[in-house]
Amino acid sequence: MKEIVVKRIEHRQLVWVGVYGPDEKLFNHLIRLQKAVWSKTWKCWLISWDRQLYKQFLSRMEKHYHINDDAIRKITTQNGAIQNTEKKTPDGFDGGWMEIKMVNDPAGLKLWEERQR
Repeated sequence: MKEIVVKRIEHRQLVWVGVYGPDEKLFNHLIRLQKAVWSKTWKCWLISWDRQLYKQFLSRMEKHYHINDDAIRKITTQNGAIQNTEKKTPDGFDGGWMEIKMVNDPAGLKLWEERQR
């Protein structure tokens, strides 16, 4: 079974789940169903840092791939509880899971970029 690695990534002033996986048809199809966007900077797929979307991602992928999410687990869990929900990063982003109200697609990213200018 092939492996997928997931990590917490801060990119363009947002927090994302970075997904590193094989370049094959099945993986590309499943990740696009997740409305993930490709990051040329990180060379990985990006999914919004949202608990519900992450659980949906896990349920889709774990049938076909081994998921190495050690980096995410270190951030989000300690004795089964979510960590870092009180602590803000220097950017003001919550270290725990957060809702991102932006549409997670290339058009949504373009819209977000235009608003930042």
